Amino acid sequence: MSRGFVWGIYVDDQGLQWAKRVDADQLDDPDRGWERAVEGMVPLPREWLARRVEGIDDSGRGQATVVARLDAPLWTGDVSTFTVEANDGSLVVATVTSRLGERRRGPS
Repeated sequence: MSRGFVWGIYVDDQGLQWAKRVDADQLDDPDRGWERAVEGMVPLPREWLARRVEGIDDSGRGQATVVARLDAPLWTGDVSTFTVEANDGSLVVATVTSRLGERRRGPS
């Protein structure tokens, strides 16, 4: 059961730390590399697209999740599956098919 969203620490490719809203269940998954954000952190700019992995679940549906750090097991390939919550509250396992690096959009 989802516990809502919380602020986590996203570390960009240059090593700077940003606050980003993340599902509380995903924050607790060490394979994604999240840590709880502290008060006063600057949010990740809206125009930026965080790094993520994409995958396919057993039903053939595409799934995706944001990975908070470059050294997170899901990003490095040490872990090849991740879970997401389905509409009915069940957990669905997806197998990683690709990794998409972060992109910065908007003014430099």
